[in-house]
Amino acid sequence: MSTPPFPAEATNRFFDRPSLNSPYEHPGRHWELDSEGQPTQKIIEMRRRAEFITPIPMAKKQKANQTALVFNEGKGLSNEKQQYDPTSIINELRAVAIAMRDGPEAGLKHIDPVLAHGELANYYVAHSARADLCRRLGRTAEARSSYEKAMALTQQEPERHFLQERIRQLK
Repeated sequence: MSTPPFPAEATNRFFDRPSLNSPYEHPGRHWELDSEGQPTQKIIEMRRRAEFITPIPMAKKQKANQTALVFNEGKGLSNEKQQYDPTSIINELRAVAIAMRDGPEAGLKHIDPVLAHGELANYYVAHSARADLCRRLGRTAEARSSYEKAMALTQQEPERHFLQERIRQLK
């Protein structure tokens, strides 16, 4: 079910047809919005990034002399009493789910923009997921590079051992 193109005489396409995708298909395109959330009249040929902000639960016990670390989510919402996280992990999980459903190439099309956006650039699991998708596609050099990036970002010995073994298997 492909959506027909817009007529040339349409002046405000966003308001003429706000829904671009069929409710029965994967949402493959969306309207671009500017920094203030206003439509730019440009259609982007991929699913919109999820941008949610969720509260981080307070710790049950804290040492009295420990200074509270306020997580800066970039929107000025967090303070000492309540912190928030812009759950960028949702976009990575979406990419992994798409890879499981549609194959590794489709997953890469979703995980690469997540990494390029920067929120998960220092999260080793995101690089490890990308490496696995590249490995499954036979892109050995890209897989090795992503596994090495993931290994450089993790401090956990079991994870490091797993990633080293994956790199060894690529040779």
